[in-house]
Amino acid sequence: MSTKHDLLTWQDVQATQLRPVMLDTLTTLVARGREPGQIRILDLGCGRGATVIKLLQLGFDAYGVDIDAEPIRNGLPLLAGFGAPIAPMDRLRIQATTEPLPFPDEFFDLILSDQVFEHVANLLDVATEMARVTRADARGIHTFPAKWRVVEPHVFVPFVHWLPKTRVRYWWLRSLSWRLPLWKDHEALSLGERLRVFHAYLDAKTFYRPVSEIIGTLRAAGFESHVSCQTASRSVSRRRIDGLVPALRQWLRCWRRTMFREVVLIARKQDSRASGGGYSLGCARVSAARKNGADGE
Repeated sequence: MSTKHDLLTWQDVQATQLRPVMLDTLTTLVARGREPGQIRILDLGCGRGATVIKLLQLGFDAYGVDIDAEPIRNGLPLLAGFGAPIAPMDRLRIQATTEPLPFPDEFFDLILSDQVFEHVANLLDVATEMARVTRADARGIHTFPAKWRVVEPHVFVPFVHWLPKTRVRYWWLRSLSWRLPLWKDHEALSLGERLRVFHAYLDAKTFYRPVSEIIGTLRAAGFESHVSCQTASRSVSRRRIDGLVPALRQWLRCWRRTMFREVVLIARKQDSRASGGGYSLGCARVSAARKNGADGE
């Protein structure tokens, strides 16, 4: 499987799927009367830039930033061959965590982040920068692992991220070391060295927060936000049954996913910081704008 250590290929771009909620948001932005090329999108934590190129293929004005130089370098050659009018180095940029985003104020209409928030130590600083570079009423779609997800999604060890950032984590990793992944840059390391690396990684580079805390942080930066639950196509295709029991079942599915699997937050930049968003589970609104009729929010 292709990774960040490999050059990005067209096969990788073709395999990249845009989430239904993202397609709904893009449809909404276009429905306001603007051409796709007038809609600027930032992929925050873009990796090799597969999503950026996918959005460029759809006609949107997309950009990406990432703190890791290697995936950016591995995405630039394919982007250069795409023939976009803006230089590849201006589309995909290496971004130090301590520096402001390299874009002017009120530049973007939409910011995407996927598996990024759990790596951010000071989320308020990042959220404030997102507010600076987005226009009033801009949107954000932010996806990240749930705080109480059973298996930590980076080292694949259950419950380790539930434990305090102490030596207890190291011994838990050691007891389940057979589950640890073998990253390419760790192939020459002994098991003890890999344990130390993974322990340091979890302590320094992962920050699992309650959803309510993240929503509060976004509110402080000027974003109203709520949790989105996407309905699988197989569920949408079934005959809709109105009533309390189906609604409760749907709410429980949404709650279970948000608590123990993955969170999708929809944010909207407010015109002022006087009002804030609440923590709500907005589930299963089927978008009539979608051509395939197989998604919801």
